[in-house]
Amino acid sequence: MNYRSLLIACLATLGLAVAGWGQTVTSSGEEAWVAGAIHRLTDHSANYRSPSWSPDGRHITFDSNRHGKADVYVMGSDGSNPRRLTDNPAWAALPSWSPDGRHIAFVSERGVSDIYVIGSDGSNRRNLTNDSAWDYSPSWSPDGRHIAFVSRRGSAGKAEIYVIGSDGSNPRRLTDNPADDRSPSWPPDGRHIAFESNRDGDWEIYVMDIASYTGGEPTAVAETSWGRIKSLLSTGTH
Repeated sequence: MNYRSLLIACLATLGLAVAGWGQTVTSSGEEAWVAGAIHRLTDHSANYRSPSWSPDGRHITFDSNRHGKADVYVMGSDGSNPRRLTDNPAWAALPSWSPDGRHIAFVSERGVSDIYVIGSDGSNRRNLTNDSAWDYSPSWSPDGRHIAFVSRRGSAGKAEIYVIGSDGSNPRRLTDNPADDRSPSWPPDGRHIAFESNRDGDWEIYVMDIASYTGGEPTAVAETSWGRIKSLLSTGTH
């Protein structure tokens, strides 16, 4: 895969295109909206944030503090039948739908911020990470077998990209840099992870090759800055 194709795939994964709609879901102020022909999906005196589409496009998960603290909810893509999936004294937020539509990963601070997985029907909640440092920003691999996330468990509390089995097995660190690495995102082929980092001073987009990652150590990381990607796109080099 050349970097032009990879960039397009990563942008699609980041939610810049939604199959079946040709539109995007965003959060604006305290409500959720579908962009294009604007449809207001929520109408409540509370905050609604972090929308994430189900793979079949029929539902949207999000977090809201409509019951006083942030919890994870799911509703129909037309805003119908909102249901709360989490109900714990701790907040729960930043939901991310699994590729098969059966599970939702989210972040909750029940001591410290950890990654949890819950059934899309609210059943079978599991604590995926359990570390004294903050874990957040879960991102599913396309095959649903792994979840990339950000953790500050590294040296000096800096943010690094980690990956863990979707069953909670074999957590591994993928980046190791004095700067912060955040916001991991997988392309459809599952062979790379895009992320943001301020390792050059400004926040840039990097891509690392994890094609051989099967639970062991990843191969050498190939990091490509946003400037390099823009150059590749303009020249067609790959």
